[in-house]
Amino acid sequence: MEALRSTLEATIDFEGQKLSNLAKTRLLVLGAILSTITGFALGDVMIIWFMFAFVAGITMLLVVPPWPFFTQHPVQWQTPAY
Repeated sequence: MEALRSTLEATIDFEGQKLSNLAKTRLLVLGAILSTITGFALGDVMIIWFMFAFVAGITMLLVVPPWPFFTQHPVQWQTPAY
């Protein structure tokens, strides 16, 4: 169990967290706008749901895993002065 946990556990730095949050927000808002416009233009509410579900899935694939570009700015901790 410990080997599985250590394999799945990964960290991202603070800049990576900020980038992840920004990407998530922009992708979901853009997906909501595009799916709503497309659904109303085609007159089908199911298109809105399916398009937004697709965008949400792509967003999860982009922001949930700890991709290497989320760990480019590691935190440099200071040594204690005591």
